[in-house]
Amino acid sequence: RFFRFSIYSPSVAARQLPQGGASAHPQRRAFAESGAAAAVFLYDPSRENGIPERPQTLRYSEIINIFSLNYAQSNAEGILNRLTSHKRSIPIMMLDRMEGNAELKTSVQQMLATRRLTHSVLLVGEAGLGIGFAARCIAADYLYPAGGAAAEALLRGECCRAVAKAGKRDSGTVETGIVREAISVSGMGSGGKYLVGQVTAMRSEIFNTSLSAEGRAVLLYHVERMNEESANALLKVMEEPPEGVLFLLTADSLASVLPTIRSRCVSFAVAPVSPADCTRYCAAQGVDKKTAALYSELFDGHIGTVLAVARDEARAAQVEKALELARAAAARDSYTAAVLLAAYEKDKAAASALLTDFRAVAAAGLRSSPRAPVQGTQARQAVRLADAALQRLGAQVNPKVVLTVFAAKLRTV
Repeated sequence: RFFRFSIYSPSVAARQLPQGGASAHPQRRAFAESGAAAAVFLYDPSRENGIPERPQTLRYSEIINIFSLNYAQSNAEGILNRLTSHKRSIPIMMLDRMEGNAELKTSVQQMLATRRLTHSVLLVGEAGLGIGFAARCIAADYLYPAGGAAAEALLRGECCRAVAKAGKRDSGTVETGIVREAISVSGMGSGGKYLVGQVTAMRSEIFNTSLSAEGRAVLLYHVERMNEESANALLKVMEEPPEGVLFLLTADSLASVLPTIRSRCVSFAVAPVSPADCTRYCAAQGVDKKTAALYSELFDGHIGTVLAVARDEARAAQVEKALELARAAAARDSYTAAVLLAAYEKDKAAASALLTDFRAVAAAGLRSSPRAPVQGTQARQAVRLADAALQRLGAQVNPKVVLTVFAAKLRTV
């Protein structure tokens, strides 16, 4: 209460020296002569007579006003520079590599930026849309906001993997990958079903291991293939997850996911892009432009499928067989179709894959794609025949019988 802190500049301090000069006020004289600073706080010894005065009373208000203006301007410029440099240093997020789906990307990126992303996210979309890639992008942005080699490795799927043997509940283990902060789980049972051992191994791993990044990410692909036993094992960790763990689930459809799992997730739908956008994206990934345009039309902008076909010679040969089968259907040539299908009579999986591609070609004809051999009514009937044949193969009907009947019915298309 008995001290006064005043703000002085050297010139004003020199002018305001009272009688007695430096001997009376050596502190002020030294300060005025030094000219060291534009303004400082000094203890005023003239107030030692004990006269109470309101604290922080300012002398020479005109000086402090000028000083405040300069100081404010300097600070404003400094803040602007810092904001500008920060904006320049923001890295491009991995999720930006996903084509289309602007609303999904904006929502997830905002939640990541504000650290408000829920611990369980479900991505829903048809096979071939790249929902697995989208899940890895989100995981990379969550674990490695600045990007880097680890983020790139995660996009390629080079992370830990939960595995188990069918019929052995205690056989689950986690295989170490390049990216140790992420664990992927894909069904290893019959028909791609999840095994309980895989889920329990993942659960033990995330509870027992220390974290070396900002957290852990668990990628669960095709959770629609999860049975009730596996789902119950997963719920135990989803209800009370360890701190910093993000669960990323994918599924072909929302209705196929068990309600107990679905209710604990924030769901996002992944949509296909236009064939033109798909062509441009795939061409940028190194696919021949004409090939990319053909597959983008046939598979309706499903980027994952287009890239898979373009990069796999065997898969590309299968699509060519499907086009040949569609040309036979357009000509109502059941004999040519029967000869082509004869090579698949003993391989149910290959027959199902061929009919799935044939259905995609026929569906392109329904969309009036000029690249599809069948159009209009023929395309509609071809889709129905393919669906019926695929259903019978799934019901364990003899493949030879299914394919023979399918070829015979093509003459009525």
